[in-house]
Amino acid sequence: MAGIVVVEDEYIVALDIRGFLERSGYEVAGVFASGEDLLARLDDLRPDLILMDIKIRGELDGVETARLVHERMQVPVLLLTAYADDETVSRAKTSEPFGYILKPFEERELRTAIELALYRAGMERKLRESEERFRRLFKEGISGNFLADAEGRVIDANPTFLRLVGARPTGAP
Repeated sequence: MAGIVVVEDEYIVALDIRGFLERSGYEVAGVFASGEDLLARLDDLRPDLILMDIKIRGELDGVETARLVHERMQVPVLLLTAYADDETVSRAKTSEPFGYILKPFEERELRTAIELALYRAGMERKLRESEERFRRLFKEGISGNFLADAEGRVIDANPTFLRLVGARPTGAP
């Protein structure tokens, strides 16, 4: 079951979203009225997804909060807002949201966006894990590993390869 956080400063709207999520079988990990409140609890909550309004309480708006969340934890954010002007949409892109849904939203539209965001986030997590495994295998493996360009020049190599060919890492004395 996915843990979803809601960041919405209008109490009635927040309750409505929470109710929808619970009726849809999602776990609501928390509801916050400001970006600062969310960021203070983010490490403890470790949500699977954040639904965030752009206009929220506090010094940080939803776009800036989403950007900070992405930098810190790469938690997917769906922006739920009544604002669709070009400037707001352009700013929203900088936070790399997983979706942008206009209020009032259709429940089916929100449920679909949530499912797609959770799926995409899961696939991106698996890709990062796979890349990390490859990086560690390449760099720390007991075999001599290297990458070469089309002309045959070595462009990357692990310590074992360098030791086997008697070379030193670039920048080493």
